[in-house]
Amino acid sequence: MKMAVTIQIVFTPQGTYSELDRSYVGLTQETGNYLLMANNILRLVVTNWSPKQQCIPPTGCVPIRKPTGSALQYKFTSATAFLAHDVTFGNGMTLTYHRVQ
Repeated sequence: MKMAVTIQIVFTPQGTYSELDRSYVGLTQETGNYLLMANNILRLVVTNWSPKQQCIPPTGCVPIRKPTGSALQYKFTSATAFLAHDVTFGNGMTLTYHRVQ
């Protein structure tokens, strides 16, 4: 089953990022630090996220845990876009990122 997800991610020159994900299940946010490594690897280190719990009546709330980070192998396809393949979880997911002016 394919699920449409919109991801807005902002990378700062100071080495931080913020990410906002929208899907049919809702909105999630994540912030952290990034590192550019050898072999075109982009390492994302999660420092904060929201929401931190999921509440389902009548059973109550459970914590949402995030992986400490991930590694993406990237390849620029133009001056304003790159492809990123998740190499941490090996799920075969490839994302296309476009620079927004």
